[in-house]
Amino acid sequence: DAIHDNKIEVVYQPQIEIATGACVSAEALLRMERRDGTQASPMVLVAIAERTDIIHPLTKLILATALRHLKDFERAGWPGSLSVNLSARLLAIDELPDLVAQSLGTWDIDPSRLTLEITETGFVSDMKRSAGLLRRLRDMGVRIAMDDFGTGYSSLVQFRELPLNEVKLDKLFVQNMLINAGDRQIIKSMIDIAANFGMHTVAEGVEDKPT
Repeated sequence: DAIHDNKIEVVYQPQIEIATGACVSAEALLRMERRDGTQASPMVLVAIAERTDIIHPLTKLILATALRHLKDFERAGWPGSLSVNLSARLLAIDELPDLVAQSLGTWDIDPSRLTLEITETGFVSDMKRSAGLLRRLRDMGVRIAMDDFGTGYSSLVQFRELPLNEVKLDKLFVQNMLINAGDRQIIKSMIDIAANFGMHTVAEGVEDKPT
């Protein structure tokens, strides 16, 4: 009903470049208000959508909304990019690259300003099919990111084969790195791995200056 009645809201979490302090990108996040005025849990909403076909129209709506907003940001003078989470279920749809291309064309957005994120579990469920669809998207110029890196099941062999531009380090490691030497070493190792593959790294859960 919320999708049909256009009650889904998209908000943005900024991504800050450490070297400059500039907001260079932002991640699109789902929000929905219940009929009683309270906010529904985004994790619950996504979990429900993932178990049903609702995930298809929901993702299409979020992608279209994010690109429409990105065009508004561009007109306002912001040159950054946006990230949109992609359900693993959509990697089973051969028409996915065409859907993304259509949305980019509708809002006249350079593909390089869109990053599609998927979790490690989404990659490994059907590696060959997933890698093929992701290559088609990357060939279009869209950036591909692995979300929650370090918490899934991907091996370095699979990591090597995927057409990734970016890895996002899970906040589970980032938030404790100041007090846990093991987490600091894990973060350093994952950054080194990404750099060796020519990938950009984003750290989730950075909420204060010391982090």
